[in-house]
Amino acid sequence: MINNLVSIRRKIWKNGKGPGYYLLKKLIKLLMNPNRYYLIGVDVGSMYLKDSDDSLMNTILWSGSHYERNTIRIIKEFIKPGFAAMDVGAHIGYFSLLMGKQIGPNGAIYVFEPQSELNSQIRRTLEVNDVTNFVLEDLLLAGYEGEVLFHEAKDSGHSSISDSIIDSESVITVKKRATTLDQYCIENGIKRLDFLKLDVEGAEWVILGPGADYVLSELRPILLVEIHQQQITKLGGSVNELLNRLTSKGYEVQQISSKKFSLDLITDTTRFGDNWHLLALNHKHIKR
Repeated sequence: MINNLVSIRRKIWKNGKGPGYYLLKKLIKLLMNPNRYYLIGVDVGSMYLKDSDDSLMNTILWSGSHYERNTIRIIKEFIKPGFAAMDVGAHIGYFSLLMGKQIGPNGAIYVFEPQSELNSQIRRTLEVNDVTNFVLEDLLLAGYEGEVLFHEAKDSGHSSISDSIIDSESVITVKKRATTLDQYCIENGIKRLDFLKLDVEGAEWVILGPGADYVLSELRPILLVEIHQQQITKLGGSVNELLNRLTSKGYEVQQISSKKFSLDLITDTTRFGDNWHLLALNHKHIKR
């Protein structure tokens, strides 16, 4: 019933917000148990979602889609059937689901989400959509092996290894097992990786550091990375260091325009906002 009511509300929204739009939302929120996940139809399949403090989950629940349209387009354009891919910082699993469908039954997807509740929700979402060729991990990728303090935010999309969020949000700090990207691939016999998506609230600088030498030099996946400039700085890194590292590994790095879909080669004069996306292609991916 909840799924049907949500679908009706979306149709009302498309035809212009009116009294029925807000009344129906109130009715749905009254009927929904805030601690329960409901199977809701979205534009890439069906997802287990709930009415929560998570801003992205609420967006997808009420709109049926993700607002990062350029990320969707990149995944659809660059991921091919049979690919081996990783979704690091999967959050609620929207992109994991999209990637799993793009890859198909002959590919493989490795999904990393350290937040336990979301990890369980992702598993249910992938299974109900018949995405069976996945490995789901609750560990953290970092620059070393061991334990890492992970700060889980009330709005779970902001959870991070950076303690800067403690001042601004209600957080729970937990210890999580961590390993490097290289070590994970070596230990699990991963000899092929075609596509790597990273959305890790500043830890992209750490993950793509020396602990990713083997992956960047030998496996050479396409990289789709959300850059969080302030968080990178607070973790002791810099965007320029990351860009120089990628180019030294033979990658051509492009900035994805947030206003329109365009790929702009990064140069010394490129200006960055605090949050933006990069697409990095190795020479084996680039068709001249």
